[in-house]
Amino acid sequence: MNKNKILFLLYFFPPIASTATRRNAYIYKYLGDLFDEKFVFTTRNRDIFPNDSFYDFLLKSDLPIEVIPTFDYRTFLNLFQSDKGTTKKTIHLSSDVKKKPLVRFLTRLLDGFPLNILFQEGGIYYSLAGTYKAYRLIKKEKITHVWSSFRPYSDHFTAYLIKKIFPNIVWVADFRDLHVEPLYDNVYFIPFQHWCNRFFIKKADVVTTISSGLATHLKKYNPNVYVLKSGIDITKTEFDTSQFEKFTICFTGNMANGERNPAALLAVVKTLSDKKIISSENFQILYAGAEDHYWLTAVAKWGVSDFFVSKSSVSTSEATSFQRKSHINLLLTSATPEWTGVLTGKFGEYLSAKNPILVLINGTKDVEFEEVVENLEAGIVAYSDSFDEIKKFVVSKFNEWKATGEVKSTVKME
Repeated sequence: MNKNKILFLLYFFPPIASTATRRNAYIYKYLGDLFDEKFVFTTRNRDIFPNDSFYDFLLKSDLPIEVIPTFDYRTFLNLFQSDKGTTKKTIHLSSDVKKKPLVRFLTRLLDGFPLNILFQEGGIYYSLAGTYKAYRLIKKEKITHVWSSFRPYSDHFTAYLIKKIFPNIVWVADFRDLHVEPLYDNVYFIPFQHWCNRFFIKKADVVTTISSGLATHLKKYNPNVYVLKSGIDITKTEFDTSQFEKFTICFTGNMANGERNPAALLAVVKTLSDKKIISSENFQILYAGAEDHYWLTAVAKWGVSDFFVSKSSVSTSEATSFQRKSHINLLLTSATPEWTGVLTGKFGEYLSAKNPILVLINGTKDVEFEEVVENLEAGIVAYSDSFDEIKKFVVSKFNEWKATGEVKSTVKME
C-alpha cells in the first residue's frame, strides 16, 4: 500500500518568535499528523531570529527538520546591524528607520517580483538549495504532497520548482496574507505582480487561506481556493485565570504603517475619563509591540496618555499572557469594499485567550467578521463611527469588573 508523505516548506517555523510561526506550527502538527510521514524544511536563519519556547510542546527531539542555507536581507542585517547601545546583532529594523522614505521605498520594492524571490526572506539561495534537497528527499522517501506558505514567497517559489520537476506531486499553497494587498499599497508595478502570482500559483493543485475575503482575491490566480481558518488549540497549555488588577484593554501586534486606527476607542476613553467614570488608577490600555510611536501620538492627541502603558516588543509567551490577563482584547484591522473578511492570526490568538474581543475596523462594513464574532459570542465588531456601541461595550465590561473583580468569557469554544 502506498504511503502518503508530506514535505512542509516553512521559513517561519518553531522556535522562531514570530506571529507567522503560529499558523505554520499548528498546520504542521495537526494536518501533518494525517499523513504517514511528514518532513519540514526551514531556514538556517532560525539561528539568528529571536526564539520562543511557546511552541516547545509541538516539537520532538527526533523531529525531521532540514535546515536550508539562507542568505537574504535578514542575514544581511545580522551581519551589519547591532541593537543600539549593545554589541548584540539584530535582524529587525527599528520603527524610526522603517518610517524613513527611502526605507519605505526599498521595502515596497523588495516585497515585489522579482526582488522578493531574490533577496526577500528566504532569497534565491534558500529556494535553489531547498529545491535540490527536496529533489533528493522526494526521490528517497517518495513524497506525495508539498505544502508551502506565504510569507515569504520563497517557499512558494521552491514549491513551484518542485512541481515542475515532479508534476504528479500534490502542491498546496497556503496564504496567511495576500502578496498584493488592496489596502496597504505594499508593492510597485501592481499589474506585473498579479501576472507573476498567476504564473506561479496556477500550478498549485490547491490554494488555502484564512478567510473568504482573501479567498476572493486568490481565485484570480487559481480557482481551487479553500478557506482553512486558523484554529484554536487550548489543550496543551494551562490557562492562568487571574486577570490584571486594573481594568485592562490590551492590543498586541503591529499598526500596519498607521492603517490600524484606535481613535474611536480613545474617544470613548476620553469621554469616560471626563465624566469621572474611569481613571488611570483603575483603567489602562496596554500595548505590546514595536510600533508604540503610533500609539504615543494618538493618546497624546486625545489627552489620554495617563491611561496608556507600552511594553514594547515581547515574546509570544509574554503576549499570550497579556491577552489572557486582560479584560478586553482589542483587534485593530481595516476593510474596503474589495478587502473584507481578513480573519488574522491575531484573532485566533484572542479567541484562545477566551476574553471579550473588541474588533475595531478602519473602513467599510465587514459582514464576514461580524458574523464570526456574533456566532462565537466573542465580543463586538465596531467601526470608526461606532462611538455609542464601543462606549456601551466598554462600560458594560468595566461595570462587570467593578462588581465582581473579573470579566467572564462568553466565547463559545465548542
